[in-house]
Amino acid sequence: MSYLRLHAVLLAFAVLVVSACSSATPKMKVLGVKAPRIQQLEKPSMKVFVEVHNPTSQNLNLQRLQYRLIAEEWFDSKGEVKVGRIITAGASAVVEILVPVTEGAEQGRMRGVPYTLDARLFAVADKTQRSWKLSAKGALAASQASRIRPTQVADRY
Repeated sequence: MSYLRLHAVLLAFAVLVVSACSSATPKMKVLGVKAPRIQQLEKPSMKVFVEVHNPTSQNLNLQRLQYRLIAEEWFDSKGEVKVGRIITAGASAVVEILVPVTEGAEQGRMRGVPYTLDARLFAVADKTQRSWKLSAKGALAASQASRIRPTQVADRY
């Protein structure tokens, strides 16, 4: 009798471990950067476009994104962006982060500049507040910032 109970407990534990490991985590990547149309701020700044992808089978109600974004010689910024949007299962949304640019950074020298984005994404899923630690690394790939289109980046995972 105890032998069967032990197998039942081990089977239940295995199912729990497998279901926990298969839980999908949102993905994040930097799509590009762009100078704002009108510089109304005292310091020069750039908009960084971050794509958040929802690979889960349920909707995510994004609340906020806490971040630290570093791009060599360009910016070293941390903060929080309130998001307030729903990403349906399998869909993506773009979050804009406004970061001040380091003095002396030359727009023509963006090509190949490495960046690191470390973040914590907060969302409500299935009536439960959740958070995920996310990270993205890459290098800016365009030769200069564009005022029309976001600068493309090359992702490294």
